[in-house]
Amino acid sequence: GRFEDWTIDLWPPGHTFLISLIIRASGEQYYPAKMLCLTILAWSVALLFVYQSLGMIRNPIARAAVTFTPFYFQTFRSWIFGGGIFASEALSLPLFLIAVSLFVVWARTDRNRPLIYMSLALAAAAYFRSYYEVLGNFLVAAALGVVGVKLIYAVLAEKIHAQGTTFRRALAGVYKRVGLLIDSRQRAMLAAVLVFVAMLLPWRIYNLERGVPFTWTTTDQSWAAQWKPDSELPVFLVSLNTPCHIEPNICSLLRPLQHEDTWAAPRLGASFYKTLSIATYLKHPWAWYQYKSRFFDVLWFGPNWSVLMSDHKLLLAEGLLILFAGIGTLIAAGV
Repeated sequence: GRFEDWTIDLWPPGHTFLISLIIRASGEQYYPAKMLCLTILAWSVALLFVYQSLGMIRNPIARAAVTFTPFYFQTFRSWIFGGGIFASEALSLPLFLIAVSLFVVWARTDRNRPLIYMSLALAAAAYFRSYYEVLGNFLVAAALGVVGVKLIYAVLAEKIHAQGTTFRRALAGVYKRVGLLIDSRQRAMLAAVLVFVAMLLPWRIYNLERGVPFTWTTTDQSWAAQWKPDSELPVFLVSLNTPCHIEPNICSLLRPLQHEDTWAAPRLGASFYKTLSIATYLKHPWAWYQYKSRFFDVLWFGPNWSVLMSDHKLLLAEGLLILFAGIGTLIAAGV
């Protein structure tokens, strides 16, 4: 049905496949414990990668402190200490940290393999959470942009230099200039792009066969929600309905029409809400900033620790296990 299509469009198959693999290999019994062990292992490896990538920080205590900074921010902490083993972020976030660490290693050394491994880790993260596909696409565009500029320069330079020569000789000159301009670093970027694109092809092909857009991530479902009142939004989507607060009169007029709407199939169509939302942002940019800024501390730093201590003791215990396992990994690795 439409709702099933919506959930498939938002969530790639990585987490579902992993759950199926665990159950197929060892049965359903004690599944949470098995997933917790896998989550702890993933975070321990990720933290070790982060620590090793921070070679520019000589003091080991300072480096360890920087390694564990993700635990301080809401983006990571809400999943580490809040439902980690039940959500795909349990593995997509560690994979993302591994990818960032490998990129840092590539940037500060003359080794190129870390960039290839980074593309593998980022593609793996995309199979668990689709927004990493968007991030990967930006990196693909950046890499192709760098190489493309050099290619254009080579063509123009050879055109100026080889006026009056044959096409074959001019083409050979372009090839030679490109070889001189594109060094091993740029070639590594192109290789990483090819690896990332190839890794994502299976799910892209599957989506194309279903008539879904080529991209993994679609925001169509969120536009209608931007015109819903606070009472109809889950707490983790706080501030999503900014247009509703900027234009409360329009929001109240839309509310009767939205009464039987679903996120997957808004009655007025996603394009209507998208156009209305963008027009609202362009008309009131300062109002948008003012309202969004009220949630900066909540979105970045989250609720205080007392919430976890009072309402989510089991999830807090899970997060502490991950934290201590990460510390133990660094100690065991002799860092």
